[in-house]
Amino acid sequence: MKIISLILASVFANWAFASDPGISDKEIVIGSTTIESGPFAVFSQIASGMTAYYDMVNEKGGVDGRKIKFIRVDTKGDYAKAADGARKLVEQDNVFAVVGPMGIFHQSFYKYMIEKNVPDVFTNDGASFYTEPPNNVVFPYSYSFVEEGNAMARYMIKHHPGKKFCALVTETVHGKELMKSWHSTLENFNKSAGEKAKIAIGNTETIDKGAIQADSEISRLKSAKCDVVFTTLAPPLAASAMNYGAHHDFKPVWMAYRYDATEKLIDLLDAGIKDGLVTNSPVATSETSSVTGWADFKKVMEKNKIPPTGLSAAGYAMAEMFVESLRRAAKEHGHDLTRAKYIKTVENFKGWKCGVCFEPVNFSPQNHWPLPVSILISKNGHFDLAK
Repeated sequence: MKIISLILASVFANWAFASDPGISDKEIVIGSTTIESGPFAVFSQIASGMTAYYDMVNEKGGVDGRKIKFIRVDTKGDYAKAADGARKLVEQDNVFAVVGPMGIFHQSFYKYMIEKNVPDVFTNDGASFYTEPPNNVVFPYSYSFVEEGNAMARYMIKHHPGKKFCALVTETVHGKELMKSWHSTLENFNKSAGEKAKIAIGNTETIDKGAIQADSEISRLKSAKCDVVFTTLAPPLAASAMNYGAHHDFKPVWMAYRYDATEKLIDLLDAGIKDGLVTNSPVATSETSSVTGWADFKKVMEKNKIPPTGLSAAGYAMAEMFVESLRRAAKEHGHDLTRAKYIKTVENFKGWKCGVCFEPVNFSPQNHWPLPVSILISKNGHFDLAK
């Protein structure tokens, strides 16, 4: 009887500080829907970067005395698997929060997270409807596709006035949102621009997200005499399309969406088109004077045998953002932390810059998009901030 009493006392002591699932006196359980295999396996480095950062934090004692238990569910880049994975994390693994869910496949379950009132934080996707209407659960880790498209279009207006714009995009929500914002910004510019500066808006070639080649689409863009081509193809297919164009005497200025901000894409390009690729990212993709923490990040990646790339940096940044927000929540609300208290902290999480981020994080109850768009351009095998 005495042994049973001691066991019960121990269990009670461990959980006495928490009223929500996934958090005890010594541990906080979080999870993420990742992409680690399948046609989009190139993005597996994001999950690896997150895990490496949490392991480093745990080795140093955790946060406020709590170790972080991180559960990864590989969605293989499939909407149904992402939705099932989220339900597993919430209903079986009893996570405190879902942190850094990966990509457009998160769109299959974000409403479920709102319904369950489970923190869905530092989401790696930019669909504008996550915060329309406003909610207190979903917090993306960077900027929306609408902001991204507007920023990329402004870059073209500044650097390539009077040229013809075309696009090669996937038939997805982000492809549609990016095109809508691109066209809106260019059309507004054309209303007041001089004739020589106006941007001609040409073809938008669409392609299924599971396609393995884009030769026909590239041939049509060449025939249309496009000067600038924006793409949302994943890195391997994007590189294949750009190389095919170059082999057939088609070398436009290529502009790519945020998930192409990786040296993996540059590595796959032919020598003659490696420089001048324009993309964007909230985090650095290689060592640069624009960020302060690349050396620390690289050291952690090397210890875990993970390539220090823009993809692993994105995962590292999301994990670092979560840990910092957790520290702030503990400081503001004490050790008896709940989901509601944590969300309150995230809604007022601002003025802090992660080690590999270009700009400081600034959330507010009215704005769940914390970072501005940073435009990058490739040179000598790396991406750095464009002028």
